[in-house]
Amino acid sequence: MVDKLSDDEGHAIIHHVLRRKTLIILRAAGTSNDEQLVATNVVIVYICMSLKNDFNVRRIERYLIIV
Repeated sequence: MVDKLSDDEGHAIIHHVLRRKTLIILRAAGTSNDEQLVATNVVIVYICMSLKNDFNVRRIERYLIIV
């Protein structure tokens, strides 16, 4: 929960940090156990992909697995 100050520099005051209810995490490829936090507290996800030459059904499957 943030209040933006009225200055021109974009400063803000953080009053409260919300608890994480949902996580979207990417794992590193290979044998590494590294994880990268992509988003938290997500309720709705839209997956969009171009229908031009780079359309790939396997890519959509990967996106759905992540979600």
